[in-house]
Amino acid sequence: DREVRDPSLLPTTRAYYEPAVRLSRAIVERKSVEYDRIGNELVLPALLIDLQSAFEDYLLAVLRARLTRVHPGLAVVTGNLFEPIGGGKALFDNGSKVPAQPDIVFRIGTGDGRFQLVGEVKYIDRDFSRDHINQALAYAVSYRTPVVLIRPKLGGEAAGLTVLGVVAGVTAYRYLIDLNADLEEAEDLFAAAMRSLLILTSEAAA
Repeated sequence: DREVRDPSLLPTTRAYYEPAVRLSRAIVERKSVEYDRIGNELVLPALLIDLQSAFEDYLLAVLRARLTRVHPGLAVVTGNLFEPIGGGKALFDNGSKVPAQPDIVFRIGTGDGRFQLVGEVKYIDRDFSRDHINQALAYAVSYRTPVVLIRPKLGGEAAGLTVLGVVAGVTAYRYLIDLNADLEEAEDLFAAAMRSLLILTSEAAA
């Protein structure tokens, strides 16, 4: 229909249909929206994005896409959901029912040694605070794994994996991902760094 192809041809008495027709066409044609460019094809309401949640979901999707095939039993899950769907669990072995819910949990199998690594994601424009580190260490002790704190790289910093420190046999890592670089390359480097921290053996799946 020519009025669907060019909604500006709609009669003035039906002009209020034009935004809906343009949006419907974009959906049917599976078009996307670029937020960093100005255009006049679509008029959309204001949109608020929770960048912390979006960043967590993005990194989780990257790891799932690149790592779940490297070992038949490896699962990369969110700690916001409890087992068996997610990786959340009780913080303490017994006593108070305080939940432990790291942002990312690497798990192989279902045995006592199933947890491989936990990650805490922070979408911040500064270094990790003492509270961030304390929270990450609590999760590491509870899961009996290393922990990695992840945030975007700031200007002048080097992207990649470094050791924050070791306490009582628990290693805390820091990973800075460069969101201004080629994203596919940055994602590959991030996934490779996380894989280097996993014990991908047949024994781990038992």
